[in-house]
Amino acid sequence: MSLFRFPSLTPLLLAAALGLSPLLSGCKTLRQYIPLVKQDSVKEERAALRAQLAPHLDVLGARNWIVVADPAYPILAGEGVDVLAVDADSADTLREVLACLEEEGSLTPRLWLCSELEVVTEQRAPGVRRYRRELRKLISRHLHYEVTDRIVALQLAQAAQTYRILYIKTGTALPYSTVSIELDSGYWDSDDEAELRERLEKLNAPATPKPLPQIDSSDYTNPAA
Repeated sequence: MSLFRFPSLTPLLLAAALGLSPLLSGCKTLRQYIPLVKQDSVKEERAALRAQLAPHLDVLGARNWIVVADPAYPILAGEGVDVLAVDADSADTLREVLACLEEEGSLTPRLWLCSELEVVTEQRAPGVRRYRRELRKLISRHLHYEVTDRIVALQLAQAAQTYRILYIKTGTALPYSTVSIELDSGYWDSDDEAELRERLEKLNAPATPKPLPQIDSSDYTNPAA
């Protein structure tokens, strides 16, 4: 039998002659190589996404909003509204936004989710179950609320009258998948502000007048006496 008729056997036989285990070695090499390639690719994609997000996040402050939106989400009109389109899905985008905010540290996010998302079926919106699982993991460490889409829209409309809103358009075409992020100060939150206002009220309150001394009438001398 000629080895040239079965070229794939040649490396195996040579390895066996040298006392090696080609199958075990080959499997180990594949297990190490493939994840590294995939991991490097994911790191590059995340780095590119973060580089795109960072300049827009850096200019935001407390009481501003970030909306990680689906492609069809309506955008409010106004001078304080910015729109950024990214080549990523909602889960990856939200992950990087939260990571940027956490690393920077000066802002704390409050997440607002659409309660309708919980009843969207897989039949009507393929992929929604997987998205819900990913979303649960992402929001578990953050303060979050689930309200109807209408309530979130009203909040955004009110905020847009005074504060900036950044809309990030993603590639996740799932209904009610949008996550709105209300920003608060990371070093001075609403509880701190409430305590400060209470102290100011006490300091600025008018002083309570001192009661007049009680004088017994017997202390007076009758001038006619």
